[in-house]
Amino acid sequence: MGVLSVQVRCIAAAAGLVAALIPVSAAHAAGPDAPSAAPRAATTVTTLSVPLPTGDSVTVERAGDDLRSATVTPAAGREGVSFTTASVGDGDLSVVPEDAEPLLAAGRLDPRLFDIGALLDAGYGVKGATARGALGVIVQHGRGTTAASRARDAVGGAARPGRAIARLGLTALGPDDGADAATTWKRLTKGAGRSLAGGVTKLWLDGRLRVALDKSVPQINAPQAWADGYTGKGVTVAVLDSGYDSDHPDLAGRVTVSANFLGGDSAEDDNGHGTHVASTIAGVDGTYRGVAPDASLAVGKVCDSTGLCPTSALLAGIDWAVNTVHAKVVNLSLGGPADETDPAIAVINDLSASTGTLFVVAAGNDGEYGTGTVGAPAIANAALAVGAVDSKDELAPFSSRGPRPSDNAVKPDLTAPGVAIVAAKMGGGHTSKSGTSMATPHVAGAAALVAQAHPGWSGEQIKTALMNSAVPNAKRSAYQQGTGRVDAARAERQTVLASPANLTTTAGWADGAGKDTEHTVTFTNSGDSATTLDLAVEKPLSPTAQPGNAEQFSVDRDQVTVPAHGSATATVTTRAALLPHGPWSAVLTASKGGQPVTRTVLAVDSVVPSHRVTLHAEQRDGTPATGSALMVNRWTGDRYPVRITSGTGSVTVPEAQYWVGMSITSAAGTDHASTTMAVTSVTPLADTDVDLDARTAVPVGADVHDDAARATAVQAALAVPAGTGSYTLSVVTNGERSGQSLYATPFADKDATYRTFAVFAAEGASSQAPSPFFYHVARTWNDGVPAKPSFSVRRGDLTEVREHFNAQGAPAAGTTAATPDDDVLLPLFVDQSVRFPSVVRDYRTPGEWLDRANVAGRQSMATSTETFDGHSVHRLDFAAAVVGPALPAAPAYRVNNSMVWAGTPWFADGDGTRGGSDWGATGTLTLAKDGQRVSSWDAIGSGKTITVPAGPGRYTLNADITRDQDYAALSTRVQSEWAFDSDTDDGAGTILPLMGVRFTPYGLDDSGRALALVPTLVDMKVQRAPGAAEATTGPVKLEVSWDDGGTWRTVKVTDGRNGKPSRALLTAPLRASYATLRATVTASDGSTVTQTVTRAFGVNQPWW
Repeated sequence: MGVLSVQVRCIAAAAGLVAALIPVSAAHAAGPDAPSAAPRAATTVTTLSVPLPTGDSVTVERAGDDLRSATVTPAAGREGVSFTTASVGDGDLSVVPEDAEPLLAAGRLDPRLFDIGALLDAGYGVKGATARGALGVIVQHGRGTTAASRARDAVGGAARPGRAIARLGLTALGPDDGADAATTWKRLTKGAGRSLAGGVTKLWLDGRLRVALDKSVPQINAPQAWADGYTGKGVTVAVLDSGYDSDHPDLAGRVTVSANFLGGDSAEDDNGHGTHVASTIAGVDGTYRGVAPDASLAVGKVCDSTGLCPTSALLAGIDWAVNTVHAKVVNLSLGGPADETDPAIAVINDLSASTGTLFVVAAGNDGEYGTGTVGAPAIANAALAVGAVDSKDELAPFSSRGPRPSDNAVKPDLTAPGVAIVAAKMGGGHTSKSGTSMATPHVAGAAALVAQAHPGWSGEQIKTALMNSAVPNAKRSAYQQGTGRVDAARAERQTVLASPANLTTTAGWADGAGKDTEHTVTFTNSGDSATTLDLAVEKPLSPTAQPGNAEQFSVDRDQVTVPAHGSATATVTTRAALLPHGPWSAVLTASKGGQPVTRTVLAVDSVVPSHRVTLHAEQRDGTPATGSALMVNRWTGDRYPVRITSGTGSVTVPEAQYWVGMSITSAAGTDHASTTMAVTSVTPLADTDVDLDARTAVPVGADVHDDAARATAVQAALAVPAGTGSYTLSVVTNGERSGQSLYATPFADKDATYRTFAVFAAEGASSQAPSPFFYHVARTWNDGVPAKPSFSVRRGDLTEVREHFNAQGAPAAGTTAATPDDDVLLPLFVDQSVRFPSVVRDYRTPGEWLDRANVAGRQSMATSTETFDGHSVHRLDFAAAVVGPALPAAPAYRVNNSMVWAGTPWFADGDGTRGGSDWGATGTLTLAKDGQRVSSWDAIGSGKTITVPAGPGRYTLNADITRDQDYAALSTRVQSEWAFDSDTDDGAGTILPLMGVRFTPYGLDDSGRALALVPTLVDMKVQRAPGAAEATTGPVKLEVSWDDGGTWRTVKVTDGRNGKPSRALLTAPLRASYATLRATVTASDGSTVTQTVTRAFGVNQPWW
């Protein structure tokens, strides 16, 4: 049976690639700034297997941060399941099995469990095309040990029960392989996918967040608070991070308790981030003294040596910090994407309200990506989200800024110093780091000072005091800085509080969109005398600090008198109906004698008129459907998911034109199951009802008029414009073999592109007996889904492609796939079994196609777009010798004093255009300058950034890659030895002058063997990294060994002319088994390469 695949186009610009290839630390960029005119670096394509909670897996090819293709592989026993894929914009992709749709619609499943980008960002990709990933989930159930035990019993032996946090009603399940995941899914869903067993109420993704003083402490006026007698004494601050250096003198006597939530016994820091953060809060060094040097620290290790922090570990740490340690303040210098479904958000909100704990959370370091970049869990209402400023109180470029994506609320809440913060270094001494991770402990320390000064205050009151007393930057909006930079002394001296300090994080603040809305601000005076305050609203500012309409905000009085130990109120009115539309923030100030006393964040979300859209979905037999629909704004690309339960679901959306799409499964689990792609459009100008009726759908398919052929997969795919990109919906079934039928509802629209694509193979074909032929047929309509999205073709209408799958010296099993290539629709790969060597006839619709092949699930090869017309027989080769390195683009470059290795395919085929990653290979790259080793790293997989000594030098870069696999008797070892000169550049980026040699022998058999005593012609093409400084390449020196490199013989080479390759004739002696080739080239700039391929091709002995 075919394996389903959806390919997503890579459309990132080169500059984005450079930024992606330079690793970023938890604080700020560890490498150099991206060059303004970035060199066009090579794209290293990484193959990763991503697990789904159902036990199915998605194999993706990723170039930098861009998703290129994704292949869905059903788990054993789930081959008949259909999958729905959806994408909006630049490469985001969700893959949802049909039996997960009802639970998603009911809100019982975290959508991130099926979001391929989210799973990759969480680190759930396992290298290799067939590797089984390991997905961690958090099971939500009733609180208490009994409910936790019942939930574990529901899972049984199908998965390893992990960490139980009974007080929070959560249990983390340890990851297992795909087969166990399928069993776990079946048990948890009672086999039908419509409810959860054992009292389980929801499954969450166990995500993985990332970790994100001498001048900065005085900057927030902490020494003034010390002079008042407040140093944090008696206050416990929990630091949930990468642990701490227990031997560092700055932390001597400060850590009173510690715990490890990653499964180890020690909270010892193996990253350095936690040590830096802890000492910023309570370090005792005379020069680098922390903000609250007498506070007690409770350190929970929730982040590993790489800075990854599993959500389950974080939740366990939070539970410990609040319910065991009873910390007043919890510092979280970590975060992830702004996902409202992150369980840490609900936990922080709940525990803040029930225990009075204050959670101080880093806003994130994505400010350079623009607005709406504050991450989770900082977006939690109760969290005190902290942005970063420099020593001059200027907003740090990297500091994430609001609004909160879900409702345009204001985040961060305030800022603190976070640029070049010097604090304790793991292993001793001190180091400088930048990031909101560094700003956060300044605020946590300030909170400890306030807590000591006001021991009866709750966390919410401490948060209010810190926000009320912050010092603003007049050039920045609240969306960028909250109320301003924290001032520890003013906060601990605060006697008047204005609450809520952030009006936009209170329930219902944005209710009544488009209408005047009133909100109450309460002033509380803990002092011994009444005070009269002058009230005013500062000018409204947009998220980017553009001035707005002052009439959008007003307060009902100019003054308020707050009695001693009493309170008073004022009413703020926001007018969302006034232009201009969009989110606007302002600050309500209360002052006395011209001096600020309190600051309160206000905001208005002025939106266009909105209406409620109710969707009605029916199965093919008329019964109500359950699942998830998606409405997409044609003009903006904004998405509005709709849960459909018992046939109905609704959502409120702004006036606009919308595409509506849904995959409807009918008669699930029966012999007559079917899947319908239901699509329509709607422009709601009032409350509107929309029907998605599978009864109106028509069959989708193709007929190739070949009785020996059976469909292995059928796809219905639609693409419509949305914002600056497109919305694509694809529904795929496993063809006739699954017993499933595919339907689509007709949908006429001149802007919609629809395609039916079907793949056929021989009846009864399998991996043991592969099909000798394939059909790949497609038809596209440019005006929507037609009334008849099925079509008929005959072999005479198709073009024939003879695919030659060459063995690499040994027979092997593998797969191949082809897909139509266009600029609109999501291509579909359906992997078919093949043998290496073999020749397969593929009959396909004339046009542009992408092809790929995979050997033994490890070695991947792929073509660029090729055009096959219908007037001739075409040939397509995979794995033709010599398989070896290729330089299709620049593999390495230098920016300032960082060298970036972007990567190169080590196992491309003979002409260098097919492939080629091989996850069965191992190897190392070693960089040296002037004979001194600089760094070594794994040559297989992702890129690498290396800091190199400043100034000029002679560099060598040596690669040594080996394969010891049954499928690869050829190219068992690949070595490239480069030498070149390099100097510190001006920051614009310099392509390193690497070269390569492609060997293409002629006359080999389909297993890559020549005949002894018969001359073999070998072409040699010299490649030079595109974009490198121009230089003339010298002649190729070629050597051959017939004994795996034991002895070498120089071969006469005919130099190439006018762009033609150099050539040599090789004659294998009797009794030789393999030819090993070594080529050396020197360029006029002094750069050199020596490239060796061990067992480049095999040798057959004469029959006589």
